Amino acid sequence: MTDSDKLDVILTEIIDMKTDIRGMKSDIQGVKTEMQGMKSDILGIKAEMQGMKSDIQGVKTQMQGMKSDILAALAEMQGMKSDIQGVKTQMQGMKSDILGVKAEMQGMKSDIQGVKTQMQGMKSDILGVKAEMQGMKSDMQGVKSEMQGMKSDIQNIQSDIKSLNTRMDSLEFQIKSTERVLRNQITRSETLILGEVERVHLILDQHIHNQTMHTALA
Repeated sequence: MTDSDKLDVILTEIIDMKTDIRGMKSDIQGVKTEMQGMKSDILGIKAEMQGMKSDIQGVKTQMQGMKSDILAALAEMQGMKSDIQGVKTQMQGMKSDILGVKAEMQGMKSDIQGVKTQMQGMKSDILGVKAEMQGMKSDMQGVKSEMQGMKSDIQNIQSDIKSLNTRMDSLEFQIKSTERVLRNQITRSETLILGEVERVHLILDQHIHNQTMHTALA
């Protein structure tokens, strides 16, 4: 194989790497798009998803780091292209390195696919949580209805107590009125009895006085 052929092989490998990198960028963009779609659901259960949000942010950070590494590798490869004529003896080593990079890229693509699969699972879990929250909302409506019924019962009891208090007040007034009448009647009865006692004493005194007079005359 001539140097020109070797150079063509290396250029072909570099072009393949660029194609793979574009595919990875497309996959990463797809992941970002799906994450935006999940954002509205995640906001609805924000308190439970703080830990998950931190993990996703970590994934994004790693992806940005990977993108930076790939761009750095591309920059190095561009520099290598200008030096290829002067480093013919190192072409075989470079080819081996490029194959290693491709293998790593294939692993990265597999990892990205795994992340996408996990995100689909997370999306399914979020839908399950939303369904459970709907059930909880329905239960809360039932509790509110029962509390409204209890409130109505309590209001009825309060009304009954108020009516009973009114009747008790009326009964107390009647008792006090009856007590006053009885007290007045007892006072009048005592006055009459005392008058009768005095009258009886007066009659007895007169009778004793008359007997004394009859005895003296005899």
